[in-house]
Amino acid sequence: MLSLAIVDNDYQNVIAMKNALIHYQKEIGKKIKINDFDCSDDFISNYLPNYDAIIFSVSDLNDIRALEKIRSFDERVDIVLISDTSKYALCGYRLDALDYLLKPVSYCDIKRIMNQLLLKDNEKETPVVILSRNQITKVFLSEIYYIEICNHTLAFHTSKGIISACNGKSLKELEAKLMDKNFIRCNSSYLINLNYCHEIKGDEINVAGDLLRISRAFKNHFYENLNRYLQKNLLINAIYKYGAKSTIQNY
Repeated sequence: MLSLAIVDNDYQNVIAMKNALIHYQKEIGKKIKINDFDCSDDFISNYLPNYDAIIFSVSDLNDIRALEKIRSFDERVDIVLISDTSKYALCGYRLDALDYLLKPVSYCDIKRIMNQLLLKDNEKETPVVILSRNQITKVFLSEIYYIEICNHTLAFHTSKGIISACNGKSLKELEAKLMDKNFIRCNSSYLINLNYCHEIKGDEINVAGDLLRISRAFKNHFYENLNRYLQKNLLINAIYKYGAKSTIQNY
């Protein structure tokens, strides 16, 4: 169960967000634990790292400094900034914020944020054990950029580096197991994590900085699953923000 903290002294806005979250719970059939706080000072001074995400209303730089304190000892928690103004948006980068929303926060905003949080939560709960010749390594799906097969050896390209495996699995078998986790093949050699696809140009896709080819044989398969991913996640910007829209619409 996801646990959220809403920190905002705007009573009407808090009620609107809680109603949106209740509606979202009914829509997906999962429960979400919601705690709201109307005093940011009390929340900061008594903070415990028990939350998956904090939705924090920002009105001045003191709020940003308070969040920096939280981030300094809780790197795991996701932070969503909400405000009446866009002037603090750049501060979100310093805080590694999940998103920055302008008030009034809409149901579409809440749904987009919650979809991302649930996606991350599902990935955290799905570790992959990679067997290599000299060691056993456990990584989470959210840490895997893509999986490559070369000379019958699997190479996991991850945030921890490249890990070679002797699991004996084929990419086709891995795709069947991981497709519902947004992993899809773009050609016979690569199984990619769509969450790390930054740009599509022609027949190339940028995955975490590496350019991989979308082969003719896998083109329809790839774009069908890409469109499902976009629809399911309300066009999450991981791909969409870099101008792939026109490319995607052609398929």
